[in-house]
Amino acid sequence: MANEIGRKIKQRREQLGLTQAQVAARGGASQAFIAQVECGSRKNVTVDTLRLVANGLGCKIADLLPDEDKHPAPESRAA
Repeated sequence: MANEIGRKIKQRREQLGLTQAQVAARGGASQAFIAQVECGSRKNVTVDTLRLVANGLGCKIADLLPDEDKHPAPESRAA
């Protein structure tokens, strides 16, 4: 999942024509953190830090999540 998040962050950043440092400055995360997430070396990404990156990219956290994590789990029904 972390690799997919990193790929989506990098893709969004490049679409906007921003550097890692610019995203960091806009969102409040460090450039090193963004680099680690993008390359997949950062495995644990909290919602709070992901929010900073999303703010820097001008998007919602959900836009950075893998597609399978965007859909609610099916409700279990009691038999």
